[in-house]
This record gives sequence, structure tokens and C-alpha cells, in this order.
Amino acid sequence: KMIRLYTLTSPYILAMVAGGTIINMVKSRFTSVKSGASNSVTSSSNAKKTAPFELDATDWDIDTKEFAATWAQSQSLLGLNVDATEQQRYDQIKNWNLNCQARSGGGFKDLSFSLIDKVASEEIAAKMRVWQQKPEASSRKCTIAYVRDPLARFISAYVEFEWRFTQAENEYKDDILDTPVYKFHNYELGSKERAAAFVRDLVAFNVLDWLHELPPNLSWFDERMHKNHLLHRNAIAHVCPLVGRLRDQNFDFVGQLEHMSSDWELMADHCEIKHLDGFDSGLTIEPHVTSSDPQGTKKAIKSAFKDDCKLKTAICQLLSADYEILSDNFNYTCVGCNNEFVW
Repeated sequence: KMIRLYTLTSPYILAMVAGGTIINMVKSRFTSVKSGASNSVTSSSNAKKTAPFELDATDWDIDTKEFAATWAQSQSLLGLNVDATEQQRYDQIKNWNLNCQARSGGGFKDLSFSLIDKVASEEIAAKMRVWQQKPEASSRKCTIAYVRDPLARFISAYVEFEWRFTQAENEYKDDILDTPVYKFHNYELGSKERAAAFVRDLVAFNVLDWLHELPPNLSWFDERMHKNHLLHRNAIAHVCPLVGRLRDQNFDFVGQLEHMSSDWELMADHCEIKHLDGFDSGLTIEPHVTSSDPQGTKKAIKSAFKDDCKLKTAICQLLSADYEILSDNFNYTCVGCNNEFVW
């Protein structure tokens, strides 16, 4: 088949970061899985696209110097004076982008699924488990993943983070540090002030030290980390970028949450999956507890972004690696103040 090749170097990134890109790639690429397929999409949320994409992420790395400049812009935008050496900044940034790696969703016959938090991964894995129990189930060897708009995923991840963080507060009670570096927890849960404070803590590196302390294999439940509120049930890991979950893998199929039903069918076709039920055939598991926004945190962070567009712009910049690797193919964009394009 003829396969259309798309490069990953976003012209918008080149415009924002003169002379360089956030992601350094040797062989990394997206390619359409269907002959002659167009990647034109009119919006992140409701546009139709003709095909998902294959993705070779085995050679991705982060240009730490370029990303440090971007992160510094976010700190300056929010008026944050961060006392950190250049090496400390580099360590935090590499951990943010690269140390939040994908959890394997499991092997299902010849299918390998990389679980990315807040992209319907538990439901996907559940449907795969149902499928593999069918005697007639079969497929070719395929490695798959699903992605979504990075900012939308961040908002959903913040909701999940707060749910787990407050669980830790209830469980550990007085075991929390007397004077934690982060300040967001001092505000009322579900308030836009708390959501804004979380963004500021994140941009100021106040919630990233945990990454630098963890061993390379990310042993989340190492004994010395058990009573860390940020780590409780992987709480803070949910807000980390997609790029760390995708790197070092070669995907046969990458679909979108925004087009789940149609991409599910395309995946079945591309990976030759036989007897796979449609994604809309009914929930396999109960809806996740945070889906209903029980603490009002989704409403809070959306309100915070609406009231202070600088907060949203700062997060767009922190997620710039995600936008760079995805936007050319899935047309994900992030808009900041006065509808100004950020990434």
C-alpha cells in the first residue's frame, strides 16, 4: 500500500520556539494506516477524520534546553519567581515529560494495549478481556493506544488527582508534612481558587519533586512513599503528559477518544480483530467514580481557566510536547488569552 508520511515537527512550535523543537526525533513518525487517507480535522472535539495513525516513538527524546525555556515562560506568565538551578530545572522537566510512562493494559491474545490514564483505558481493557474469552477471537499482532486532546485530558486528570489526594488526606490525616512546599490544599476543595493554586504549584515545580526522588522503575508503592499524599494511588501521575506514556514504543494503531466508536471499528479492521463487539455495545465496567465530578473539581478548574486565561496558557505550554507530537495528525490545538493560539 501507499502510505502517506507525516512529519511531527509542528510549524506552530517553530514559530513559538525559534530555531528548535521540544521533541528531538531520529526516526519517529506518524503514518496513516489507510492508503491516501487525509488527516484534516476541523476541531479537536467534534471533527470527523478518515483514519487513525501508526506511531513509531522508539527514538523520541526531549530537547530539555528548549523545553526549559518554554517552562520558564509559563513561570514568568504567572509571576512566579522560582529559585532553581539550571540542572534542577532540567531534572524536573525531563521527569515531567519522560518519567510518567505507560502502564501496560495487558496482552490480549496477539494484541498489546498501552494504558494511558484518563483515555477510557479501563473500559478498553475490560472490552478486550471480554473479547479474548471468545473461542473464535483472533487478530494479527498489534500494539495499540488511544489518546485525547491534551488539555481536556489534563482537566480530567486534575479531577482524578483531587479525588485521590483527598482520599490520602482522610487516610493519613496528621501524617502530611507540616510545611509542604505545595499550597493548593489550603484552599476549599472544589473552588476555583484551589484549582488555580494547583496550577501555580505545578508550574512552580512544587508538586514535581516526588518524580525526582522515585527510582527509575517508578516503584509507586515503595514503603518510603506510602504516606505521600501526592503519590496516593498514583494521584499526581495522572496529570503528566502523554509523551512519557507513548515513548519507546512502536504502535500499530493510535486512536482518539473523541472518535472512539469509529476508531474502534478502524482498529478492528487494521489489526484484523475478529468478533470484537462495538465500543458502544454497552459499558463493560461501572462508570468511574470521578466521571460525575463528585467534588466539583472539573467545574472549578474550567472556571479558573475561564477567569484567568494565563493559567490555561501556562498549562498549554507545559503540555507543549504532547501538542507537538499529536497536533499535526489529530489537529489538537490549545488556545490561550484572547483566543490566541498557544500550541
